[in-house]
Amino acid sequence: MTKVYSQAYEVAVWLGPEYEDSSNALQWIQQINHLYDLPYGDQKFKEIITDPACLSHLQALVCLFERSYWSRLWVVQEVHNAKDLNVYCGSASLPWTCLTQISSIFRLHLNDLTQAFQEKVSVAGYTWATILSNHGPARLWDIREASRTGLLPNLIFHRSKACVDARDKVFGLLGILSLYEIPQIVVDYNMSVREVYINVVEHVLRTTGRLDVICASVHFPWHQSAEVLPSWVPDWSQTDAQPPISFLLSSNFNASGSGGATYSFSCQRRRLKISAIPIDVVHICGTHLSPPRSINTILIVMFQWRLRLLELVGTGSSNTAAHEAFCRTLCLDRGRDQISPRDLLEWTYHNFAIALQEKYPYLALDDQLKSYANIPMPNSTYFQNLVFEDYFADAMAGRRFFVTSNGLLCLGSGATRSSDLVCVPLGCSTPIILRKINEGYKYVGDVYVDGYMYGKAVEEMKTDMPYRQLQSCVLI
Repeated sequence: MTKVYSQAYEVAVWLGPEYEDSSNALQWIQQINHLYDLPYGDQKFKEIITDPACLSHLQALVCLFERSYWSRLWVVQEVHNAKDLNVYCGSASLPWTCLTQISSIFRLHLNDLTQAFQEKVSVAGYTWATILSNHGPARLWDIREASRTGLLPNLIFHRSKACVDARDKVFGLLGILSLYEIPQIVVDYNMSVREVYINVVEHVLRTTGRLDVICASVHFPWHQSAEVLPSWVPDWSQTDAQPPISFLLSSNFNASGSGGATYSFSCQRRRLKISAIPIDVVHICGTHLSPPRSINTILIVMFQWRLRLLELVGTGSSNTAAHEAFCRTLCLDRGRDQISPRDLLEWTYHNFAIALQEKYPYLALDDQLKSYANIPMPNSTYFQNLVFEDYFADAMAGRRFFVTSNGLLCLGSGATRSSDLVCVPLGCSTPIILRKINEGYKYVGDVYVDGYMYGKAVEEMKTDMPYRQLQSCVLI
């Protein structure tokens, strides 16, 4: 199939028959693209999206970007390998580049779209701004760089896409990998799904020397599968899984330093033995943030998580460092190089307090939140939505805040329980959570541990701290 699409004179993307005003959507795409050939295109675009006369055009485009084509796995290699790609919908057509250009424009103006369409939500529960900037061609077009990134990032990026055979979640992506990597992955439909998915772990470990692949094994929300997989093997058929912390932010987290993973398989690859540095055990857990998420659910969960923090540190001014760490943890230290810890605290608590007052006026704010609510800052509903959507929603979704026995603040899998072990495996970008099960450990999920995302555990081990000794863990 790779050869067919790469040698074709033209590849046609068929979005389906004309309905939901799709011809209107395609015409409007061309008009907006032409607009950017003129001076002041950015300013004119902002004026257009706030014009009530354009509302029907945008609604038609939202419907077009939500069509089933964009969620199909097998179309990924079609788009990647085509030399000349054209989009057809009913009797209308456009070059593929027109859709990638409009997608880039929407991404550039995500904040403007969020402000213009705060209340507009699709049937699937996504905001118009999210659909226009992140769905449709945005789910496919940047894969032209996929051959440089390898199997694992592509599996994670395309995890939500659908196919009939669960093995094709792996095999269906081979056509976009490098010529070096493709021959290393055996395509054999006589293998079980379990064998194929374990092969993925073994391949990534062998070729990268890194353990990050196990962080794609997601155990919350709970997922039932016909395949009985070891806890450390990602189930790629789980389409609603949150991406790993390191992939979510494209971060430079490097919890284990520069060294590679130490690992071995046993019991017919049912077990994976790794080396890890113990950090601490889970002590106090907050509730988890389950999908679907909204600003209301995010506010309630943040309120409950902050109560857990207050049980330990209180609200006094002498505990500012703990509250700074709390805000860093909630957003996975996003903006580390752009915003100071104090500014992040003020920015977060101000918008948190204002939003709570507006949406839950019966909740009494403590003195600390009241003081941050009075700090002069933009406090429109638009700005609050932007803060929580951009900085907290992706980080918090499917996860829970918890504190370890020694007071470390963490954000990890919603499946985390008290007494779970937090450790840093060799060759892993982030710490992980393990649960002791008889003679081995169940992998629970990856975790952000404030202060331990940049090699601190390894440095402590090198200084011969007695509680930072490397130990072997058998994952089952």
